[in-house]
Amino acid sequence: MFQLTRVRLTIQNSLILIIVICAISIAVFTYLRVLLYSDLDDELEDLMVEYEVLVEKGYIPLETSVSKPTFLQDPRVWAVLWNEDGEIIRTEGQEALFLNNQDSFRPARDHRVEQRGAEGYHFRTIASHFE
Repeated sequence: MFQLTRVRLTIQNSLILIIVICAISIAVFTYLRVLLYSDLDDELEDLMVEYEVLVEKGYIPLETSVSKPTFLQDPRVWAVLWNEDGEIIRTEGQEALFLNNQDSFRPARDHRVEQRGAEGYHFRTIASHFE
């Protein structure tokens, strides 16, 4: 009788411990994900707004190759310009990576940060539509 009770309590305690450990793991993972990506996503959104303003004012022509604006000197940030047909017009970064994987980087939505991957690398992307 006591043997059966001991086995039941051991199983119950094990299940409770597993559930608690899973809940803590999920909470830590979610917190770290938000902490790591929130700063990057905010920076991407701010850079997109700055880039849009410079394009609208004519400081950055869309069709020609110009040097990177000073705020895009961060080596982690690359601008890729697409035309209406979904073809790359200009890149400001590793051209071969973008040109060889156009389908992986083709923007799906404007002003939304998305996770993309190509050739074993992972990127956070944001897109905007220019007239």
